[in-house]
Amino acid sequence: MEEEYAQEEEQLFEQLPETRILDHRHNNTAGGNRVAWLNAERGKMLGPSRTQEVQEGDSLTLEVDVIFDKKRKGILHPSALIKSGSQTLWKDRLLEGVQNLNFSPEINPMLIYEFTRLLLAEIESKKTPESYLMYALYDQDSVLYDRGKVLVSNAAANEHEQLRQTLKVKKNGYLETFVVNETAQNIFFDNLKVQSTSPIIVQENAYYPFGMTIAGLDYSYNNHTNRYLYNGKELIEDLNLGLYDYGARMYDPAIGRWISVDPLAEERSWVSPYNFVQNNPLNRIDPDGALDNPIVNSQGEFLGYDELGAGGEAIVYDGAFKEGMSQDEIFNNGGQFATDFFIGNNFNMGDALDFQSKANQSFKDKRNTEALLATGDLIGDISTGLSFMTGGAGGARVAARSGLMARGVGNQALTASPRLFKATEQTSRSAVKRIAQSMSQSGWQGEAIHAYKLKDGTFAILNGHHRVQAATRAGIDVQYKVLNFTEAQSLYGWKSEAEIIMSIIR
Repeated sequence: MEEEYAQEEEQLFEQLPETRILDHRHNNTAGGNRVAWLNAERGKMLGPSRTQEVQEGDSLTLEVDVIFDKKRKGILHPSALIKSGSQTLWKDRLLEGVQNLNFSPEINPMLIYEFTRLLLAEIESKKTPESYLMYALYDQDSVLYDRGKVLVSNAAANEHEQLRQTLKVKKNGYLETFVVNETAQNIFFDNLKVQSTSPIIVQENAYYPFGMTIAGLDYSYNNHTNRYLYNGKELIEDLNLGLYDYGARMYDPAIGRWISVDPLAEERSWVSPYNFVQNNPLNRIDPDGALDNPIVNSQGEFLGYDELGAGGEAIVYDGAFKEGMSQDEIFNNGGQFATDFFIGNNFNMGDALDFQSKANQSFKDKRNTEALLATGDLIGDISTGLSFMTGGAGGARVAARSGLMARGVGNQALTASPRLFKATEQTSRSAVKRIAQSMSQSGWQGEAIHAYKLKDGTFAILNGHHRVQAATRAGIDVQYKVLNFTEAQSLYGWKSEAEIIMSIIR
């Protein structure tokens, strides 16, 4: 209210020059000498007011100091307001006051109408005049959705009383704040404040890709702690363990590994049972530490994921699908693993490639990206049936060069333990199981697989992944032929030895 701040405050508040007077006695600012004086009988009903934009989630605090002289308390009897016709007079004065308000041009004119209507309704709704701090909240279309007021009480008699209201904004829109005196009592206001703050950030965490927090970048407000952090999983800090509870297993972000063996490890013998998202946390997720499956229909259209998330063996399903539905529901209503679907429908090479192409494009269209490894996962998963039928490798490499399969490779077939072979493609557990059962009875099946010999004496599998895993289950040796790099490049499109090594699933 002070003169030295007048220019700045008059840009923020209405009705300041009209109500501001020199008054040391009723001022509540250290060294101050100005207050807003209101008296409805003297045409000063509407005091300082403010209109401002607010955002959903904002926290607001409204405050004003108020005082009146006790000797004037109650001079106007409620009945006098009606008998004398003062109510009509005050309504006219209120309208004059509102018309003189200099609202910002950004403010919707409807707000002015609503503001006036609100005050008139206040006067008409009661017999006893009041003095108060009032607020009104409007949405972006200037529709009132919340209002309230804090009344001046006897505590303001001869001593300053602070009227205070805290609010939580529910919608983007506008806030009106104003002080009103409907009585004939001289009431003085000082230090009107409207404080608005954005929602408080109570916790912020930054992570390395595998989930370990980055020291110095974490933030917690007033020691508030949310234990559900990386991937939304609960951090278990008992005994300083620092492990995340994923449900099926516990995960250690410091080493990027599960601390226990995959409960379905036998389904993926080609990968460490302790690995986390196959060492690719940027593009893969693991909802609970178990296996996971993308869903497609029989036309090759990508539908989404089941309850376990993204990245495992594809399931073909033509029923009514909803994201996150259970596998039990899918299989009980006709769902099949992709391998079973191919075999059951007698797909030939062309059918499988056509289906694979449709599924790949459908995934890209729905996810609108080619960066996710899940695209490659889907290709590999769907073509597992192709691998089983042809004895070839899964994935896009066979799709691209199926006509070159085994052509011109005359190397002698050898035998070795399946432990010496490293996978470069994913496989279908159901196909592996089926082949393993057959191998247990009849021994190795099909032609020798193709392999590329690595410097450590082990072999990168170029085709026949399912049969290698099946041989592991059946406890028999693998029949294989060693290809040099030129042959591997010609048949499978490898660009370099480094690419083969990088493709090994660890």
